[in-house]
Amino acid sequence: MKHYAIIGYPLGHTFSPAMHNHAFKHYGIDAVYEPRSIPPEGFEKGLQQLRDDGIRGFNITIPYKQRILSHLQKLDTLAEKIGAVNTVVCREDGRWIGYNTDAYGFLLPLREMLKNIRNILVLGAGGAARAVAFSLVTEAAPASLTLVNRTPARARELKSALEEHTAVPIKCYDSASFKSDVKYDLIVNTTSVGMGRMRGESPLPGLASCVHEGSLVYDLIYNPSPTRLLEQAAALHLKTLNGLPMLIGQGSRAFYLWNGLYFPEDVGNIFSTA
Repeated sequence: MKHYAIIGYPLGHTFSPAMHNHAFKHYGIDAVYEPRSIPPEGFEKGLQQLRDDGIRGFNITIPYKQRILSHLQKLDTLAEKIGAVNTVVCREDGRWIGYNTDAYGFLLPLREMLKNIRNILVLGAGGAARAVAFSLVTEAAPASLTLVNRTPARARELKSALEEHTAVPIKCYDSASFKSDVKYDLIVNTTSVGMGRMRGESPLPGLASCVHEGSLVYDLIYNPSPTRLLEQAAALHLKTLNGLPMLIGQGSRAFYLWNGLYFPEDVGNIFSTA
């Protein structure tokens, strides 16, 4: 039996095992996908355990999408540009190859809307934010991008990385002092505010001052659904998206990298009662 996994901390929110194990069953593949919660102080030990167990591939979620980089032997071109990895292919020769399928999954539900997106606000500056921001500046060609993060230095680091690939004007703010002077067409939450211990909290209490009637609010969190941020958006009669389409899209791409097959079309049905 082949073994696959998702690593992160904590992992109580993840739907990934349900998707991948459904796909394995659908295709008759003798494999299992399991969550492996690895605390920060045990990160290296946890990775060694994956090697010892002969893992064939794994996904990475919060907070390790950048920390994993130094443990990989090769990066896909897109992952190298983004500077974050969420999927690893484990070769038989022992090499771990890093990919970013978040960018692919993130854009899937936005494709038809990109031409109307001019001003963008991204909340967060971690691994998911890197995939989101890179995707948007390359695919949407917006008029402006604003990054808001609890740690301003990290937002500035992301700004510098993006400016190597785009001429889009980019502004940075810290979460505590951010006050919008723009009405954004798209607001994306890439932080963990709204789930786990922060369930019921919003990463943007002042949402109303940042939007116009045609704004789209996209929260990458899919559990719980809706998050507090999306409840705020719904109360303002705005269009909303949660992270489930992105989750399915990035997972399907990862499954392809491991098995040469995409998720079956019915994979979304397993969440219909979630």
